[in-house]
Amino acid sequence: MTIKFKTSLLSLLFLGMVTTACSAKETTATELTKSEATETTAEAVVEQVKPEESVDERYKALFETSKEAVRLSLESNPDNFVAGTHYDVFDSRQELLGDGEKIEIVEFFSYGCGHCFNAEPYMHAYAGQVADDVDFKRVPVSFNPFFEKLARGYYAAEALGASEASHIALFDALHIKRKQFNSVEDIADFYASYGVDKEQFVKAFNSFSINAQIERDRKLGQAYQITGVPTVIVNGAYKTGGVKAGNYSTWFQILDSLTNLEREK
Repeated sequence: MTIKFKTSLLSLLFLGMVTTACSAKETTATELTKSEATETTAEAVVEQVKPEESVDERYKALFETSKEAVRLSLESNPDNFVAGTHYDVFDSRQELLGDGEKIEIVEFFSYGCGHCFNAEPYMHAYAGQVADDVDFKRVPVSFNPFFEKLARGYYAAEALGASEASHIALFDALHIKRKQFNSVEDIADFYASYGVDKEQFVKAFNSFSINAQIERDRKLGQAYQITGVPTVIVNGAYKTGGVKAGNYSTWFQILDSLTNLEREK
């Protein structure tokens, strides 16, 4: 797939409204082909498909443009966001994934969510620009059996050393190439091309450790009141997303402001 990225086009997409999200009640494997938001973004940036071209080549320009867009957004942060309007505040600080030594930013997402796919280039850029005292983490949700299957694949691949390139590649396989991952073997075949042993992947998929991981994530999702993705939690204290922000630019400014609030504490 050859993608021609223009700064003006990506700026428009970056500033575009993102007031929708994938909820716990929607999106199955067959519904992926009906994602209007994904279609709109894909049609805007994809001109022709060349399967022989690597995912890294196809997304390199988009990642670079997104990186610059996020940088400019953070530099012009008005830092005037209001609790209840732009973000929610938990009554008490919720459990963290890590040891608390760094400010923790957690993105709840699913590969099956078209809105998460649209946000990923910017989220990728933001994660690469956080300060040294910030720890950016991802948590795949299990809203339904299909999302859970993808979440299990995420953790199995992570445990077996899949390359970071597999992250955007799986989004691409689902939302651009329209691949149907109907079985564990289908997902194992995909990750095999990113450094994962297929036999070990299949064994890990339903292992005790990944069962525990999925259950932990469910409890975290309940504690954080995750009803749609993508949603981001800042240090167990704040929750925000596209619905609150209104556009990608504002979203990352909100995250930056909340991080600074935690830093001041």
